[in-house]
Amino acid sequence: MATALFLLAGPMGCGRSEAPSPVEAAQIPAVLRETFQSAKEPVTGLVTDLVDAVEAKDWPKASVAAQALSKTTTLTTKQRDMLARCLITINTQVTEAAATGNSEAEEVHRMIRLDK
Repeated sequence: MATALFLLAGPMGCGRSEAPSPVEAAQIPAVLRETFQSAKEPVTGLVTDLVDAVEAKDWPKASVAAQALSKTTTLTTKQRDMLARCLITINTQVTEAAATGNSEAEEVHRMIRLDK
């Protein structure tokens, strides 16, 4: 009987939809500027550091800056969601840089794996 109820009700999940889609690397600076335009210090300083690192294609620095920003307790849900989408791309770039022998990227990649 329990099986029949499960089949009728269907599988229950946590209510989450699919994983967020990543933001294209070239779009990250503009997306972050727009999403955080109403933010105040110290958030604006962290966003500036992050945008500068992305524009310089310094992916290890961008990852560290994004992680620091993500720990800020004053972010809105929209800001957190957009930052998560940007982090997918940033950390993919870190992984690719680490695979080519970039020692700074290797260290950040190791830290990302340990943080999970």
